[in-house]
Amino acid sequence: TERNMQVFHFVSRYAEREDDRKNHEKWWPYIIRINGVARVMIATKSENFELALKLIEETRKRIEKLEPVQAEEFEVEKHRSLKALKELRPAVEKMRPLTLTQKLENDLKRAVEREEFERAAALRDRIKELNRG
Repeated sequence: TERNMQVFHFVSRYAEREDDRKNHEKWWPYIIRINGVARVMIATKSENFELALKLIEETRKRIEKLEPVQAEEFEVEKHRSLKALKELRPAVEKMRPLTLTQKLENDLKRAVEREEFERAAALRDRIKELNRG
């Protein structure tokens, strides 16, 4: 995807005909999204979930800052790309392992639902202890 972006930059900069430049520019939201998603996939494969979430945000901002192009495809791809990135965030967050505090909070919720109040109190105290220190 990096190479595709370089080609698009080259064409946008050096194309003789304006139509050729515009034809490429209308696809920028899609190209940026695909590049961002590829980088997110590499980060999640390496279990670097914080980087993956940061890349999603950077890609979203980059698409939002694009100068508008007078082409229906541009608007469609911009909308589609932003929606896809919005949907990708929870998928990456779901892949991220829970912290000890998050696990204890889940256990606390289940204990309260089951009316296991002594266990819930112990879990609550453990969570407070972890948050303090």
